[in-house]
Amino acid sequence: MRYEGFRIIFLCICFSFVVGKPPLQLPNIAVVLADDTGHADIGYSEGNLQASTGFINKLAYDGVILDSMYTNPICSPSRAALLTGKDTIHTGMQTDAIGPGQPWGLPTHFKLLPQFLKDLGYYTALLGKWHLGSFTRAHWPIGCAGSQQRISAWPRFLRKRKEDSCRRHEKPLPPRSAC
Repeated sequence: MRYEGFRIIFLCICFSFVVGKPPLQLPNIAVVLADDTGHADIGYSEGNLQASTGFINKLAYDGVILDSMYTNPICSPSRAALLTGKDTIHTGMQTDAIGPGQPWGLPTHFKLLPQFLKDLGYYTALLGKWHLGSFTRAHWPIGCAGSQQRISAWPRFLRKRKEDSCRRHEKPLPPRSAC
């Protein structure tokens, strides 16, 4: 009983360090998928290039270089594999690119990479083309099945920024400033 006051003060000091800690900062993640590009087409691979790829080289040297990989020669299967983490044969996307208006797409039961990242506290975005189906609302890239922002190369999606262009349970967020 003699040291009870000391114990209380000691515990208060210990808990103040736990409560006062700033939240852990998540590292930035940028996934770059370039269509129709061979391994020796990028400068960091030290291929015999005619063009400079300085910005891509810097991204690679400052990040992680994957030099043992496999991808499909067509965009839709490659995107499906990247976003699901599954081989394309297990996604049903092993055939051809999915263009606008085709009545199929990536099955909606898959939990995609942006959803996993969002669950961890990341702010997610999709920049570029989708090509994983857009025939039904469930397949639309808006929301990216977990992404909070998207910028698409398809002009009709750039023009549609209303709530009706999203999945019913998702509302588009205002674009973030580039600054």
